Amino acid sequence: MLENFNFIISCRRFLEKDCANEIWYFFSLIGDDKSKCRPTNMPGLVTAKTELDPIQAINQLIQIVENDPYSFRFSLKIVPIQICVDSNLDDIKQAILDLKYLINENDSFKLEIKKRYSDFKTPELIQELADLIDNKVNLTSPDKIVRIEIIGKRTGVSILEPKQILRLEKIKQDSLF
Repeated sequence: MLENFNFIISCRRFLEKDCANEIWYFFSLIGDDKSKCRPTNMPGLVTAKTELDPIQAINQLIQIVENDPYSFRFSLKIVPIQICVDSNLDDIKQAILDLKYLINENDSFKLEIKKRYSDFKTPELIQELADLIDNKVNLTSPDKIVRIEIIGKRTGVSILEPKQILRLEKIKQDSLF
């Protein structure tokens, strides 16, 4: 696993190397042929580091998928990460505070926490982190998603629009109808 990643990609088990190669290919297609993509020690999970801005990169990947929903074969979900920190509560809180400016005054938000190899208790974590943001909570259709990806000793933090979490399986299913 990469220590400082700015993308987390999920795929089917045993296809992690294929997924990493696929992600490297698409990053090179959009302008970074020096990106690093590595399977983690968790089944179905790949981390990546690109020199591109993660939000600009995900927007370019979205355009590729809009033109051809089947362009990705191995990746299931692609999540951009804006800040990567150690997995301790103070660092995670600081990352949220550093990104909080991305939530406009009237935006609603949802906190999404994905934990892997972590001892954090989800209810306490939600309470601690949600208290940092004064905006209205909307769990069904938020304007912004505060995404926390805990992978062992490292945590990725992002504040995203819902469409910026690229759910490739859903896009493929929607393209059939």
